Parts: sequence; structure tokens; C-alpha cells
Amino acid sequence: LSTIAIEYAHEAESVSGMHPLSSGGAWETVSSDRTTHFVTQRLPSFLAHFEHCLSVAQDKAFLFSARLTYCDVVVLHALITTETLFPEEFSAVPIPLLTAFKTRMEALDRVHTFLSSFTLSRL
Repeated sequence: LSTIAIEYAHEAESVSGMHPLSSGGAWETVSSDRTTHFVTQRLPSFLAHFEHCLSVAQDKAFLFSARLTYCDVVVLHALITTETLFPEEFSAVPIPLLTAFKTRMEALDRVHTFLSSFTLSRL
């Protein structure tokens, strides 16, 4: 699941224009087509998959156990990336378990401290 989340976050970054594309078509055309495909097909599909993983976890606080794992952090990164780059599309997908998971993760002391210290102006 961590590998899937990492690849998904990378794809979100690449179609958002954060990374240049190398292809035969014009950048704007390729980027627009890839972005449209991503937000209409890939984004909802991946978020539904992560939502399903949480539904299988049942009463666990995290994806696989009551303890924080690397995979939890990677999925949080994928969610933050998606919400930052595609806020309207992110909020349009019904993902109540992921939303609660993201809120729990962001409230963890060390995660909260890290996220509070990071601003986009530093990029």
C-alpha cells in the first residue's frame, strides 16, 4: 500500500504541473489531457481504494494496527498532496474514513509539529 500511495502522490504532482513533461505533444496539451484524466479517473479511484483499506481496518486507529506505521505516513502524504494540488476535486470525493484518518494523523503531536513548521513559502 505504501508503494501505491507513493506512486499516486508522484502522479498527482506530475499532472499538476509541478514537474515538466517530456512527450511529443505540446506541454499544455499533454498536461491538460493528463490532468483531466487524473482528476476524473485516477484521483477518485485511488481515494476509493484508500477508503476501502481503512474500512477493512475496522476499529483500528491506523491502517494496519493501533500503532502508527510508515504506510500511515505515506498515505497521509498522498492525501495532503491531493488536497493541496486539487482541493475542489479532493473535497468532491466522498471519503469519510480518509477524512477522519487525515484529521487523526494531523493531530498527532509529532506530525502536527512537523506540519506546523512547514510552509509553502519555503519551497
